[in-house]
Amino acid sequence: MKSIGLATSILTAGFIFVVPLLSVTSGDPKVVTPPPEQTAQAAKPRGEARAMPMFKPPQVGRPQTRLVGGGSRGTESFIELFALTPEQAGLTVQEQPSLFWYLSEKTTHALELIINVEKTKQPVLVTRLRPPSRPGIQRVRLADYDVRLEPGVTYQWFVALIPDLERRSKDIVTGGGVERIPLSETMRTQLDQAETERVPYLYAEAGLWYDALSTLSDLIEATPADLELRQQRAALLKQVGLETVAAYDVANR
Repeated sequence: MKSIGLATSILTAGFIFVVPLLSVTSGDPKVVTPPPEQTAQAAKPRGEARAMPMFKPPQVGRPQTRLVGGGSRGTESFIELFALTPEQAGLTVQEQPSLFWYLSEKTTHALELIINVEKTKQPVLVTRLRPPSRPGIQRVRLADYDVRLEPGVTYQWFVALIPDLERRSKDIVTGGGVERIPLSETMRTQLDQAETERVPYLYAEAGLWYDALSTLSDLIEATPADLELRQQRAALLKQVGLETVAAYDVANR
């Protein structure tokens, strides 16, 4: 009942500090086709430096949806949560993408994931998350919760850290927006022909934030000691104003 209480507060009265950031409108599904010129270099042989991926937002002037949370916990250190999204709702071509967020300090407090659609009273998902074993970048796979995104709909998602289960007003909350769009035939062809290391670059150039971050994170998970891959992810994060997360990720691999 307490989880639903938080979801209700986010959707209603307790939404005071979030509402201005979540006036997102969704129109017809948009097909993103990357520009004909390829601005990032193709994958080079191992041992040679590569250009950093360049994220190109598909639209200018979309409403802001990113929410950054932080708060003190008594005598303990200040803790920050960051949703790893652009300031505007990020795009994906995946029905069940991964969502990424950052935790600045290890915690044993309860964590909650909430997903909803604007102007709807019933959340798509409210669930508890297992506290991470270490701080840094965290990942939530929507497939693990059987959540599927409808094309052309903007979803808001939140991660809440709960210092006091009896006083939910003290929650530390971060969040962002995600919208699923169709995959263009041009993009599909490019992906089919691309080497694995090139795929995040193509997604970034096409403005597909969640797919760029997810495929790059897949490579990092496969080779966690590869500093160059972390530098590439840091470059993406810096481009959307997440310099703190970028610096932490490279320094704490």
